[in-house]
Amino acid sequence: MIRKMIFRIGLLGIVFCVMLNIFASTASIAAQKAKKQERIFLRLDPGGHTAMINDLFFFDHGKKLISASCDKTIRIWDVSDLTHPRLIKTIRGEIGRGDFGKVYAIAVDPKGKFLAVG
Repeated sequence: MIRKMIFRIGLLGIVFCVMLNIFASTASIAAQKAKKQERIFLRLDPGGHTAMINDLFFFDHGKKLISASCDKTIRIWDVSDLTHPRLIKTIRGEIGRGDFGKVYAIAVDPKGKFLAVG
């Protein structure tokens, strides 16, 4: 009788160890997959540039302003009311690491239809 109980306990212990090992392996695999994923950050846009402004260009008889910045954006502003300038549009170009994507110069054609960026 004692031998049967020891055998049963021993067998249950082996089954328990195997099950514990399976669950531990599954958790380890899930943790490794989580480490491989890229981190995604929420970026809030405060409305203005977040880095140095490199160029400004007035057009539409001085009512609109285009600004180019090292934050890799071009912003078009309505400055008809100088006390309350209003952001009309933000243009984001190709973004890369480091200096890639920074905007240093802008120009608009005389009719105001085309924008050149460099």
